[in-house]
Amino acid sequence: MKRIGLLIERHWHYGRRLCEGIAAYSRECGDLALEFPEWDALGDTKALRQYDGFIARIWSPEMAAQLKVAKRPVIDVYGGEPSDDFVLVDQNARLISQLAVRHFIEHHFTQFAFCGYAFQRYSTLRRESFVHALELNHFRCSVFEDESFSADKFGQKIIGKGDYDAGIRSKRLDRWLKRLKKPVAIFCAHDLVALELVRACQELGINVPREVAVLGVDNDPLLCDFTNPTISSVDPNPFEIGYQAAQALVQWIDDPKHKPKDIKPAPAGLVER
Repeated sequence: MKRIGLLIERHWHYGRRLCEGIAAYSRECGDLALEFPEWDALGDTKALRQYDGFIARIWSPEMAAQLKVAKRPVIDVYGGEPSDDFVLVDQNARLISQLAVRHFIEHHFTQFAFCGYAFQRYSTLRRESFVHALELNHFRCSVFEDESFSADKFGQKIIGKGDYDAGIRSKRLDRWLKRLKKPVAIFCAHDLVALELVRACQELGINVPREVAVLGVDNDPLLCDFTNPTISSVDPNPFEIGYQAAQALVQWIDDPKHKPKDIKPAPAGLVER
């Protein structure tokens, strides 16, 4: 029986879907004992070495260093601190952004924008892919990136503690929204940003979706249904990400000399609300 440590948040829909995918593979494999170590256990190398491997949302250099010291196979399902010591199983930013562009163009938008974070790798990848996909269709994109979060602070606040405040709202954001030529389609780094953006528009008297159409990522039902109008969102397929992460980890444990390659499953689709 392989003892697997899951360092994954369960307060967000995305993290729970990751765990559901891992559990589905575990049922098929029949040889896994899945456990949730406390985040504080990362400082206890002896305790970490009792596990055969880990699937983790690695958001900081400190967290990466602690897992390296454990000297166990690690599958990273976040990608905040890429490392050759880990295997990354993560969202496919290119395909996610292509879905967003196709959705907006099909709804006849010609003005586009991206709203995300300046220091978050996943946000940067989505922004770059979105801008590139628009350029291939001969469109330009305005960008707003919140600069208040370091990668470590964001991980602790949003992932580790499940804080509901994405920190994106500011006077600078309000000024940016007012300046945008409308109607405009805005692709958000994730659903929490989309939620705050909709609320900002409503407070500023900007009509959603007639003046500003908002699209998120993660398809979190609670967040997407928390506003009126509700929020459309790309489903990045966390269940499949979790499933393939568990599969890759078992292969690595069984054959330590052959480290699996990084994997980026395709998104499950776009959920229009």
